[in-house]
Amino acid sequence: KERPDVIHLNSSKIGFVGALAGRLAGVKKIVFTAHGWAFNEERPYYQKVIFRGIYLATVIMSHVTIFVSENTRTQLHAPSFLKSKSVIVHNGIPPLIFAQPHAFFTERNITKKERIALVSIGELHTVKGFDLVLNYLAQLKDLSWECHVLGEGQERKNLEKQIIELGLEGRVFLHGHTPNAASYLTSFDIFLLPSRSEALAYVAIEAIQTTLPVVVSNVGGLPEIFVNDKGATLINIRDSKTAEVFRDILSHDVQKIDDSVRTAIREEFSLHHMFEKTKTVYGL
Repeated sequence: KERPDVIHLNSSKIGFVGALAGRLAGVKKIVFTAHGWAFNEERPYYQKVIFRGIYLATVIMSHVTIFVSENTRTQLHAPSFLKSKSVIVHNGIPPLIFAQPHAFFTERNITKKERIALVSIGELHTVKGFDLVLNYLAQLKDLSWECHVLGEGQERKNLEKQIIELGLEGRVFLHGHTPNAASYLTSFDIFLLPSRSEALAYVAIEAIQTTLPVVVSNVGGLPEIFVNDKGATLINIRDSKTAEVFRDILSHDVQKIDDSVRTAIREEFSLHHMFEKTKTVYGL
């Protein structure tokens, strides 16, 4: 009924259905943003094939496809002719307002111990790799550290069981859903994102607005964020040698990163930059 000039689709399911509906309705500009691929998740092979086919059909029916990272575009393995109707627009966020240092602990009446505090924000889902990082941290009990996970999800019971089995009680804390979680980043010493798969995680972009050292998986578009950031350590979360990388990081004094190092990175991943490039896609 509306006959819009532009349809912008932002999820896998509605991407296919919306692009088809847009074509049938004769919409002049159908834009699909690929935020990531379900075939990167651990699932049966036949499901991956089906998902890849649906994504390709969505890209074909769309007039323009926005990929949030170059890696996301590469992973689709689309025919070369589809590249001419695609563009990279990195996710962007506005400047964050951070709580006072240690606010996370003081607001919860938690005594912050004199040890390195790692923080990770994300859904408790297998794709986030928390189970893997727990195995590595369990090998480092001789070091002075604690790990705080802000987020909720279906893997909570499994992670709680794993924490007990690995003897990590009092070292690893699952705080559940935390409103405005990113505002508390400055309460911690190191940011951690151990995902098995990512497209371009917003929480990683939030982390670059701090001067925290970051440890992130070398997957998806994450290397595109931290490529020039000397305060970042990229890890292969599936490699058993990663435990030694953590040992090296936790064995040295943690120093905050010079804020000037990340100025250019913040601009590339700003809401303003994202908005201007998206307007161009719309033809405005």
